Amino acid sequence: MASDQNDSSSPKSRSAAQSIPGVEIIATASQRASRKMTAVQRTPVGRRVYEVIRNLMLVVPLTMLVWLYAERETIDDKQVISVPVIIHPDRADRIVTFASSADRVLEIKVAGTRVRIQQARDELARKQGLQIVAPAQLELGPQVTLPAMEAVNANPIFSQRGITVTSCTPAMLSLQVDELVPAMEFRPGIPQEIASRLDGQAVLDPPTVMLSGPKRALMSTDVPVEVVAEITPQMLPKVGGEIPAVPLRLKTTNELVKITPTTVKALVKLKSSAVTYVINSVPVFTFGPPALFDKYRVNFPNGPFLSRVTVVGPQEEINRIISEDFKPKALLEITQNDARERLPRSPSQYILPEHVTVSDEDKSRTITFELVERTKAE
Repeated sequence: MASDQNDSSSPKSRSAAQSIPGVEIIATASQRASRKMTAVQRTPVGRRVYEVIRNLMLVVPLTMLVWLYAERETIDDKQVISVPVIIHPDRADRIVTFASSADRVLEIKVAGTRVRIQQARDELARKQGLQIVAPAQLELGPQVTLPAMEAVNANPIFSQRGITVTSCTPAMLSLQVDELVPAMEFRPGIPQEIASRLDGQAVLDPPTVMLSGPKRALMSTDVPVEVVAEITPQMLPKVGGEIPAVPLRLKTTNELVKITPTTVKALVKLKSSAVTYVINSVPVFTFGPPALFDKYRVNFPNGPFLSRVTVVGPQEEINRIISEDFKPKALLEITQNDARERLPRSPSQYILPEHVTVSDEDKSRTITFELVERTKAE
């Protein structure tokens, strides 16, 4: 009778086992084991061994399940998430960017279950960063601060998972907040090297383009916006004609400024006498405040000249250079800042015959110099 009452195949035992969530498989295994141990149960010792084994088959898996659940749901308050930040304005008429590149990555200390923190990490990886919305009430200015904790806590990646943000580094985000100018008309120009080869001006179609971007950039008087129709020598037809798609760019790059359209057509006519010539050596002359030159002398480690400078212009003007009737030179402005360190710099100006220009590629060439303090003997 005792073995019958303890048999796991009885309806009462099956009902008790099946009432525990997640143990149906365990109960089934126990029933199979009980059938196989019928022979063992015929002795008192066998029955006791059977009871111990059957209990272990139920208790051990359940203990493991409880331990795994507790481990997953343990609160962890020491995890730090390092994530790039993507800032968006809350108003369509605003442009918001970071004033400091150091604020583009946040170190966020969080508290929450390990499972949910890992879920947050995975979502941030999929979205390639943390999206933060700049409040509409932020003031305009080049240095506007936004508390990082306030911005991060409002993000659903954390709030909807019950994750608490305990600290952020940096604590304050430094932002540039500016008005968005939706459309401003500008007239593109062409590179001087190309203009010197043309008979008359290039005719662009359309003649004007629209720019959109931060008001402070588009209306700056310090660095005026210039749009360049990037005609290259390779695009020029042999005599003249239409160039179907000339890309447009800003002379001073600004990723926040958009140009519409991005290309224009150009109708050009070349001068018959435009030629290219390479000057073997162009001497470099310096100018600046007299007091500066009284205190320092300019030393050129590699010599005060630029070698093999390419120029473009009318044949008759180029001939003046070839015959040495005109001797080109470059001017380099020296300032007080140059006394601090040796720096390579491009010449401020080239002195050349009329309508002759240095090629765009050679305009960016630099010369290294340093200021050496004069001795009393000098």
